[in-house]
Amino acid sequence: MISLILLFFLMCGLSATVDFKLFKSKFEAKRGIAVGVFCQFFVMPFLGFSAAKLFNLPSKLGIALMVMTSSPGGAFSGLWCSIFNADLALSVAMTTCSTICSIFMLPLNLYVYVNTLYGTNVVVPWATLAINIAVAIGATVIGLFIGAKLPLYRDKFNTLGNLSGIILIMMALVPQDKQEATGHSGNMTAEAAELHMLNAEGWCDGVFGFGRPAAFYMATAMPCFLGLFVALGAASLPCLGLIKEERVAISVETLYQNTGLALSIALSAFSDPCAVTAASGVPLFYGAVEALLLPGLLAVSWRIGWTYAPAKESCWVVVKSNYQPSAVEAAHRKLSVAESALELTKSQGGTAEQITEQEELLDVAKTKFRTLAASEIESLNEQLSEAREAGQEENVATLEESIAGVERLQALVDGNGKDIDGPMTPKPDVENDVDRARTPPKEAPRPQSPSKAPKEGGASPTVEP
Repeated sequence: MISLILLFFLMCGLSATVDFKLFKSKFEAKRGIAVGVFCQFFVMPFLGFSAAKLFNLPSKLGIALMVMTSSPGGAFSGLWCSIFNADLALSVAMTTCSTICSIFMLPLNLYVYVNTLYGTNVVVPWATLAINIAVAIGATVIGLFIGAKLPLYRDKFNTLGNLSGIILIMMALVPQDKQEATGHSGNMTAEAAELHMLNAEGWCDGVFGFGRPAAFYMATAMPCFLGLFVALGAASLPCLGLIKEERVAISVETLYQNTGLALSIALSAFSDPCAVTAASGVPLFYGAVEALLLPGLLAVSWRIGWTYAPAKESCWVVVKSNYQPSAVEAAHRKLSVAESALELTKSQGGTAEQITEQEELLDVAKTKFRTLAASEIESLNEQLSEAREAGQEENVATLEESIAGVERLQALVDGNGKDIDGPMTPKPDVENDVDRARTPPKEAPRPQSPSKAPKEGGASPTVEP
C-alpha cells in the first residue's frame, strides 16, 4: 500500500511539473509517441524473444525475459527524465499511452512469442495490471490538472515527485520475503526434468553472485543495450524532426520496463520454488542493468547538450533544478529548428521544391508559436490580475517577468527584437547537426520564468537550449 501511495505521488508530482499545453502538443504531433510505442510494443518484445531463442534459455527464464520486455510503462522513466531534464512532457505522455496500450498489447505479445518458442501460455495477473493502470492514469490526470491550476508551484510538485521516486528506489533495495507456492502444473515428468536441469546447471543460483550460466546474463542484458540503440536510432531519423531532448526521452521510455509488474507475473506463473527463483532473477538482473545504463546515458546526453539542462552547469545544480520548458518556449525551440533546417537546405543548394517545403514548415511553426504565445499572455494576465487583487507581490513580480519574457520572444519572431547582450548560445553548426539544429537564433536574454527556478534554494540556473 505504501509503495502504491508513493507511486501515485511520483507520477502526480511529475505530471504537475508539465505544462498541459505542451503535454497535449505531444499527442497532436504524434511522431514522438508513435516511435516510442513502436519501440516499446514491437521492438522490445521481439528482442526478448530473440535473446531467449539465441541463447536457448530454459522455458522458465525465457518466459520471464519475454514478460520483462513486454511490460513497458515504468513510472521511474519519468523520474530519470526529470532528474536529468530530458523531455518530461513526452515521457509522461508516453507512459500514459503505453500504460493504456499494455491492456491488450501485453497479453498479445506474450501469447504470440511464448507460444511460438515454448508452446505454452502465461496467465496475466489482471488485478495487478489494473491497479498499475488505475494509479498511473489517475495520478497523471490529477497532476496535470493541479499543474494547470497552480503553475507557479510546478517546481515544488517536481520536488515532491522526485523525492517520492527516490524513496521508492530505496524501498526496492530492501530485501523482501519471497512468495513461494507448492505443487506443479502441466506435464509433471517434463517439468521435473527441467527443474532438475535448472538446479544442476546453476540457473537457480543467486543472481548477483554471478554463479548462473553466462547465457543468463548475456540474454537478459541484450534487449537493454540493443533496445537503447534501436530507439535512439529510430528517434534520430531526420524525417521525424524530433529534437534531441525528445530522442533521449524516447530512449529512456523504451529501455525502462515495468520491473514490478514483470516480477509479479513471473512469481505467479510458476509454482516450484526453484522455478520461481530462476524466473524472478530475470527482472531483477534486467533492473540492475537498466539502473546502471540509464544514468550513464542521461549523464552523457546532458554533457553533450542533449537535455534541457545547461551542459556546463554543475551536477548538483542540474539534479535539483527544473529546466523543463513551457509550451511557448518549446514552440520557440521548434521554430528555431525549422529556421535552421531552411538555412541548411539553402546552404546545401536544395531544389526550389525543397526550399518551398521548408518555408511552409517554418510558417506552420511560426503560426503555432504565435497562437500559443497569445494564449499564454492572456492566461498570465488573468493570473496577474488575481495576484494583484490578493496582494501577492512576489507572484505579481514573477508573472510580470513571465509576460515580459513571452512578449520578448514574440518580438524576436516578428523581427522587432533587439539583440542586447548577444545570443543566448552560439549559432549551431547546422551542417553537422543530425536534427538540423535546435539552438535558437540570436536573441536577447530572457527573464527567468517560474519553471526555471531552482527546486530548492541556491542560484538560479542558466537556461541553455
